[in-house]
Amino acid sequence: MADGKWITGLEAGQPATAAALQVLNARLPIVAHYLPLAASKADEDMEYVHQLRVATRRCGAALRIFKPVLIRRRHKHAKALLRSIRQTAGAARDWDVFLQLIDDCDSLKKTSAEATIDFLIGYCFGERAAAQEAIVAIANTAQSQLVDLLETLPSATLPPADDGRSLTVFDLANTVLRELFTELATEIDAKPETPDDLHQLRITGKRVRYAMEIFAGLYQPPFRNVLYPAVEQMQEILGHIQDGHTAIRRITLMANRLWAVRPSAAERIMPGLNDLIQEFRDRIATHKKEFREWTRHWKSLAEKHPLSELLMPLASL
Repeated sequence: MADGKWITGLEAGQPATAAALQVLNARLPIVAHYLPLAASKADEDMEYVHQLRVATRRCGAALRIFKPVLIRRRHKHAKALLRSIRQTAGAARDWDVFLQLIDDCDSLKKTSAEATIDFLIGYCFGERAAAQEAIVAIANTAQSQLVDLLETLPSATLPPADDGRSLTVFDLANTVLRELFTELATEIDAKPETPDDLHQLRITGKRVRYAMEIFAGLYQPPFRNVLYPAVEQMQEILGHIQDGHTAIRRITLMANRLWAVRPSAAERIMPGLNDLIQEFRDRIATHKKEFREWTRHWKSLAEKHPLSELLMPLASL
């Protein structure tokens, strides 16, 4: 099944209510498609869990963007359902990513690190198995709710305004993307360095990216062909940094628990864990340098392709 990244067919003068239904009708079925696969076939392909989490994020972004034209209780219910699925899938995906990370670590390729590898694999597989049980549990209850959401979407939007003036796709795109690009620029200009600040910038970048995927048809080609890939690149770099910090926190937590319950084992395993932590610190430093280079590139692109000049005039759409 296609990932449904780009939304096509939106018209600038189209009421935002109609666009909301069109976008959610494109986004929700992808969540419904991957949920049972993530529950029953994750061992065959870990991408099912990954695609499920991405699908819930895209759908959640659509809900956030079209909130002004959705009935409040319907919006609240859909948001809560998608959040619970996303968080459950996220817990499993994070362990998949961690296992992939340690597989690629040079520090664990030493013969002396065999005990550390055995410890990490055992620990991670235990946590991953528990996370998989949670996916199965939520799939048993959420699948029917997703079907209900799709069937009742036509009644999820607010009625037209009394004065006959409805919010249009053009109005919504202009407002949403201007605010998001301003927020992105502000956070970049603040020169984030801490894990929390970099993670917040990554979240903002995701919101920008998912909004661009919805409204790309209303903008000139550089919007999709130049700015969007740059936002993707930022997310990738910041993702590597976030993964590194998360890995260090997890390894530290594992080590503390190990010292508390099996100090004799900790003495054998800790040298490998310490080498692993140092390797992640080195990786973080490298990716931070990449991010600083990216910020210079982004500012150049933003100056060359200002958002205000990329939105096609309403008359030409």
